[in-house]
Amino acid sequence: MAKVNRVHGETHPELAAVESTFPDLAAEMHEHTEEEKDELFPVIGKLDRSESLSDDEAARLREAIRGFEDDLAGTAVRLDRIAELTGGYAVPEDACASYRSIKRFIAATTSKNLLLRFF
Repeated sequence: MAKVNRVHGETHPELAAVESTFPDLAAEMHEHTEEEKDELFPVIGKLDRSESLSDDEAARLREAIRGFEDDLAGTAVRLDRIAELTGGYAVPEDACASYRSIKRFIAATTSKNLLLRFF
């Protein structure tokens, strides 16, 4: 991203904002995924196997869901900002191969996570 910003930043000033926003979003999504894997999925696995949850497990599940809902609200703001900055992930006509590749990556990464807003 830094290289593309250096090369195209003068004609596409939005790249600087994307460069500063995307790493935070990626880190946030990675952390969220790890928390789901470690905290939420083991309890959901018990439910899927029709096992009863202890009171502590049920409380942790409710707390995890509330925490994830809060996390997703912040993620939605970042996703909206990146979509706005990139004109809906549009690739400019003057974009080089690296620029096109980064735009495709950002579009794929963020669009897969748009569904998170509805949970």
